[in-house]
Amino acid sequence: MCDDMVFFEIAFLNLHRITEGEMLRDFGCFLFQLGFDASKAFHNYRFIWEPTRIRWYIDGKLVHESKAGAVMPSNPGRIFLSLWSGSKLVNKWLGPFDYKNAVSAEYAWVKFTPMKTPHDAAK
Repeated sequence: MCDDMVFFEIAFLNLHRITEGEMLRDFGCFLFQLGFDASKAFHNYRFIWEPTRIRWYIDGKLVHESKAGAVMPSNPGRIFLSLWSGSKLVNKWLGPFDYKNAVSAEYAWVKFTPMKTPHDAAK
């Protein structure tokens, strides 16, 4: 299912806040005020996806945690980085996209660390 995902999103309309969440019926999206302009420097965005909860961190600080008993994503994860221009349908959230000027996204690094299972711990 396409909306069985966990994410961080920074919309060009407001580079001082981030949307985080899971696209599931029970969770939805959460806005978090960053306290900085995300376009001015690199920052660390991380989430920990465990069987019973998901926690989001920005620069090592816990900024959100899923509610107890929430439905968790059921599909295996994939890492996906993109620069999304959106459409007129999301201009209120994303802001109008200007194709006249160059737009880019930069990533200093991406890392995936698999969760340890009880079987891994026994090795």
